[in-house]
Amino acid sequence: MGEQILDPFVRPEFDPIPPLQGSLRPSTSIHDPITTLPDLIRFNARHNKDGIFCKQAEISTGLGDQTEQAAGRFGIRRISYYELHAAVKACGNGICESLQIQQQATVNDRPVALYMESDVGLFIHLAALLDLKIPVSLLA
Repeated sequence: MGEQILDPFVRPEFDPIPPLQGSLRPSTSIHDPITTLPDLIRFNARHNKDGIFCKQAEISTGLGDQTEQAAGRFGIRRISYYELHAAVKACGNGICESLQIQQQATVNDRPVALYMESDVGLFIHLAALLDLKIPVSLLA
């Protein structure tokens, strides 16, 4: 059995100062500088697409019986950076449809509340809202 060789992880270059609208500020990197979470998600989808973003517990396929669910029979779903990016884009499209806004809207001043279970879906919704330039505030 041969050893599987994985592609090396490409680290993004972060820039704490976002470029001004229409700015032609030169980049010191071969990559676009990362200034936002959506930038980071796009970068990793492009350069580290097969890398694992997270592992999400889920009920194993075929276990519809509540007794088995209570026994803790769960599987682990690996979500790659590419899958994360696709999920964020699909979620953003759904948000645009439900809020009746354009995908390329500037800043939407209508508040959006997220009420959902704490799993990777919460992160995907958060990232989609940020990608749409809809302000997000988190309450603890």
